Amino acid sequence: TRKFYDRVRVFGAGGRGGNGAESFCREPFKPFGGPDGGNGGKGGDLVFEAAEHVSDLRMDRFHFKAENATHGAGRGMQGRNG
Repeated sequence: TRKFYDRVRVFGAGGRGGNGAESFCREPFKPFGGPDGGNGGKGGDLVFEAAEHVSDLRMDRFHFKAENATHGAGRGMQGRNG
């Protein structure tokens, strides 16, 4: 006989956001260039969705983690989202 699972404990964590970058524009014809650092990316999200064909809550994995974002860079480059 097969057990029917109607309750499980799932552990999940969203991804961490990336750090911003601190840099200053240094060009020969811009003596006071100003800041041009980029923002860090947004951390990844976890989304749980119900499916019609699933009869019980039996799962292979119980730990889920979203992707982390990357850091920003100079010249206004934003980090990749998770």
